[in-house]
Amino acid sequence: MGTRIRFACAVALAVAAAPAAFSHTTVRSQAVEGVTADNALRIDQGCSLPGGAAMPVIAQSVVFPTLAPLATAPDGSPIALDTVIVQGTFAGTVRAVADASVFMSREPKTDALGNAIGFGAFDGSLSVELQGRVPFQFAAPKFTASTCASRLLVKVAVADVCSVSPADTAVAGKVNLWIPDNGSQYAAAGKSAGVEGVGSPATLIVNRDLAANPLPPACGAGVDVTVTPSAADIDANLAIRGVWGFGATAASQSVRVVEYYNASLDHYFITWAPDEIAKLDDGSVIRGWQRTGRVFRTYKASQASTSPVCRYYIPPGLGDSHFFGRGTAECNQTGQNNPSFVLEDPQFMQMFLPAQGVCPANTQPILRVFSNRTDANHRYLTDKTTRAQMAERGWIVEGDGPDSVVMCAPQ
Repeated sequence: MGTRIRFACAVALAVAAAPAAFSHTTVRSQAVEGVTADNALRIDQGCSLPGGAAMPVIAQSVVFPTLAPLATAPDGSPIALDTVIVQGTFAGTVRAVADASVFMSREPKTDALGNAIGFGAFDGSLSVELQGRVPFQFAAPKFTASTCASRLLVKVAVADVCSVSPADTAVAGKVNLWIPDNGSQYAAAGKSAGVEGVGSPATLIVNRDLAANPLPPACGAGVDVTVTPSAADIDANLAIRGVWGFGATAASQSVRVVEYYNASLDHYFITWAPDEIAKLDDGSVIRGWQRTGRVFRTYKASQASTSPVCRYYIPPGLGDSHFFGRGTAECNQTGQNNPSFVLEDPQFMQMFLPAQGVCPANTQPILRVFSNRTDANHRYLTDKTTRAQMAERGWIVEGDGPDSVVMCAPQ
């Protein structure tokens, strides 16, 4: 079956069976001070709709307490965090792990110094019948020798997102907000709307290594110190750039372009269109297409300095595939040179054009290779290593400048 029909492969699902009853998103394992180890967030439910149905989780945002975090003793009195842990901060302790079992894409969250403070995960669809495991690596900080803390209860703000529509950012049944009820705009809006999870953040327990770092004699059995993200931290960092959250409206004008591969045809295809992605992922109407795990971004509507990218269908006998022409000039020339090509959309994407192969600041170079076969096919890439591998297979590199760039995607 050709690629003329609207397109997609099976989105990776979770690996563990869900519990019988819906429950909280939690951290899988406790940590030990000074030890770097793999961990995971466990998603046990989708977003519950009125009437009992549930929507699948399609994205997740995770924020560790780093911006003016609140450290408190068991009686609720505040404690200076740098008197509890040597580093004085959780910035740089968390690292996202590449894994496509639930979400195809990851984006680290960083502070102004470039330290990791959490991550966003998206391009997924977790069945409500399954339990999801979203892995991350955590470098547990060391306790100061003088503190009486025997454990840290690190509250992690988590948003399990079931709809990325801006109107659904804090709507019950469209998102679960496992965050502190501390006055952030997410907590206020979510609590007012009856969103599940407000006041119940995930908890990562960090245990003191009592053998290597014993408690001072006056501390007895020690105490738990709770560290919670501030409202300012959540408001500044919970959004997933260009995907979900308050303040993401401008960035959300861009969408993710997903790449697919059909092994029997040795053809590649890209699309951002939700209906095509759904059909390709389902695999019952259009068969044989699998996600490669590669994505980049594009604009659906014209932006300042962008250029339209058209989409042509190449009919059977010439390729039975698609070509994406960058800019009006290439699109028009393609149609003139190939009158049998079908122009499906003169503005399927909006991208930036390079100047002599150099992309504008804050954009990502897009590379292109051509199969050079009678069944013509093009592949659109973001990394030179893969392009070089394609060239070794006989594909022809296309583009401008020393790096052969064809267009530039928004970041």
